[in-house]
Amino acid sequence: MINNQVFVSVIMCVYNGEKYLKDSIQSVLDLDYENFEFIIVNDGSTDSSAEIISSFENKKIRYFFKKNSGLASTRNFAFKAAKGEWFAVIDQDDLVMKNRLILQTNIIKKHQEVKFIFGNTNIINENGKIIKKFFDDFTFLKKYEYLISKKAYYHLIADGCYIDSESWFMHREVFKKIGPLNKNLSYSCDFAFFLKASKIYDFYFSKEVVSSWRVHSKQESNTNQKIYYESILIYFSLLEFKNLKLNFLIFKIIIKNILLLLYKKYLK
Repeated sequence: MINNQVFVSVIMCVYNGEKYLKDSIQSVLDLDYENFEFIIVNDGSTDSSAEIISSFENKKIRYFFKKNSGLASTRNFAFKAAKGEWFAVIDQDDLVMKNRLILQTNIIKKHQEVKFIFGNTNIINENGKIIKKFFDDFTFLKKYEYLISKKAYYHLIADGCYIDSESWFMHREVFKKIGPLNKNLSYSCDFAFFLKASKIYDFYFSKEVVSSWRVHSKQESNTNQKIYYESILIYFSLLEFKNLKLNFLIFKIIIKNILLLLYKKYLK
């Protein structure tokens, strides 16, 4: 432990991310925090991502190249390779604030029982201009300092995924207990994991911005349709009889969400 700092594994999964990758990597290396390693897993990129990653000579970086198998599989690989007590996720297009790990580890100091943390993020465009803050769409968070397990689960179902993966910070115990991520989900694997975690753990969060999520044209083509489809699968899985420990309100919300997603995918 350096200066009483917990050891953190910052995790980045990369697939053909050459356009913004250099800036994303540099933002991690510029963190105002000493005690971390930087796990970068290249999921079989065919562009110049490998060359960009290799251009950084920094002892904190642990670089892995693997055959392409999708985001969930790559996250699982990274979590298993990580040596840190805590995992901080950032993706190839996005940026971390310099004080991110300080903000999130301060929550650990204040609440020693915490195992799962997230935070607010800036949503930025291709040029880095701030469009809005992620929490702007989830105003219910204003009244909480943290979400007890039942409320964390309820709001994921009722309000959607209020956790931006670029702010995801969890103890390694969480992955060990409920992982791995579902490899059958290409775009919604994180959301499915959060749902599982919320059944067991309280969710703590920082209302301060810890990262920036970049939205750009390459993401937009068929992504929304695939997210709708995968979200429908997730909601249907919640209705399986073996998992049906739902009160009537939750049941109604799930059915409503399924119908809304079907409308967006096939009729809108």
